[in-house]
Amino acid sequence: MPAVTPDPMDAMRCTARNRRGERCGRAPVPGALVCSMHGGRAPQVMAAARTRVVEAQAARRLRAEGYELMEQPVEELLKLGAEVTALKDVLRARVAEFADLDWVASSALRGNDVSALVRAYERSLDRCERVLGTILRLDLETRLARLAEHQGQLIVHMIEASLDEIGSSVHADAFRTAFAHQLRLQSERERAAC
Repeated sequence: MPAVTPDPMDAMRCTARNRRGERCGRAPVPGALVCSMHGGRAPQVMAAARTRVVEAQAARRLRAEGYELMEQPVEELLKLGAEVTALKDVLRARVAEFADLDWVASSALRGNDVSALVRAYERSLDRCERVLGTILRLDLETRLARLAEHQGQLIVHMIEASLDEIGSSVHADAFRTAFAHQLRLQSERERAAC
């Protein structure tokens, strides 16, 4: 029996069933899965539908501008942690300048500017706490170490397989010994750095 290809129009039909058990033939509310007769006008359905429409528009815009999916989310989160920490440090330095009364007296900053700077610093502290807390909770450093170890094992495996493929020789055995020695040295350097 040949495989039945799904009807592309099914995606554009309400997912609800009528009293006979057949699928509704009406179009769903934009962004929703059901038509207005089957709950598409409910406030919670309309709110969720609007959110899906906005997200879909944003995704289309990103694709049109050439943005790709994030390939290394762990590294990106660590970069974000570094960025929010750097911003916090810059703002802390600006706030610390207030301790110098001569600077405050000669500065062109008004009271509103000072308040805005302090609020920005407080917000940067909150962001740091959230991002760094997430990094700690996810234990990203350990995950990166495991990933690096796994990649190292893959490299060793590929080298071993390649050496086995060319057969045992004086050079292959010497390479294995030297490679193992270099791996031990690198491991010791990394432990000493921690």
